[in-house]
Amino acid sequence: MSGITILSERKRGRQIEIPPLATLTTFDLHSSMLANPPIRKWIIHTINMSPITTLFLNRVTFSADKSSFGKDLSLLTLPFLTNLSIIIRDNLQFDDFSAFLCRHRTILNLTFKCDTIISSSTPTLPKDALPLLDTLHATPRYIQHFLRPRGSLPNLRHVDLDPDFPLMFERSEQPPTERLADVEDTLACLAPRDGITSLGFFLPLDGAENTWLTKGCHPRQGKRMDVEQSLVHIKKFQLRTAIGLRVNAETVSLIPKWLSLFPCLEYANFSNMLGLRSFTENELFLRAVAEACPGIRTLQLGLFSTSAADLRQGAEQ
Repeated sequence: MSGITILSERKRGRQIEIPPLATLTTFDLHSSMLANPPIRKWIIHTINMSPITTLFLNRVTFSADKSSFGKDLSLLTLPFLTNLSIIIRDNLQFDDFSAFLCRHRTILNLTFKCDTIISSSTPTLPKDALPLLDTLHATPRYIQHFLRPRGSLPNLRHVDLDPDFPLMFERSEQPPTERLADVEDTLACLAPRDGITSLGFFLPLDGAENTWLTKGCHPRQGKRMDVEQSLVHIKKFQLRTAIGLRVNAETVSLIPKWLSLFPCLEYANFSNMLGLRSFTENELFLRAVAEACPGIRTLQLGLFSTSAADLRQGAEQ
């Protein structure tokens, strides 16, 4: 369900009892405000009575009080939950979210984006929470916060690093340079986590990040720090998305050299670039990546993968 707005009912309105569903395995609610008490009650009972394995709550509120989302989470019990996605622009106390995660130890795949600012005083997630989590998709500071306790998330294998760049023409209070500085700090945070072997990165291709790709945000003696070189355990890389429709040719040309900073890459996926440029341009780009990263074996753009060795051999002919 998406784009639904149901405000609180009138004081004299007739109470409606909606029988909850009990057979759902997926509940996906996007961009909705459901402050009507019977609807809110129906949603909570439906979620709790169904064997739900996948729950998506994207920009959803269940009350006119925007600070009540944490309380709503406390009412949910999902013993079979494996995939959770929560994207919220309102206030959410991390303690409330942490308590929810601690009650749902079967989560394998977690997406979490929230505007609530993480600070040094914010309590961390207990290190024994989410023992089965395999994939984490979050903004840089939240990834750092999840990984802060030593020994936390022992089964984590893939991280999607999402700086949450605004969509084209959308205003943002946080400048791109600050977001990319958080990216560098997060890459440094991943360095000691040798169990993480796969990295996804949300990178716009409109030219906004060209300076970061070449110079970084924390240069030493005028040189880029190249924190990527410490990620020797990263074998797979995925360029997760291109934001908007503008593709800056210089940005694309900088990506191969940037990827060469990862010393042990074996596979790179650029499927999100499909359709943004011509076939010839895509082939030249994949060949540039293959030449810049001698350890890469397989490149993917679309449904079919390509041997990096074949691309290198084609460049020689």
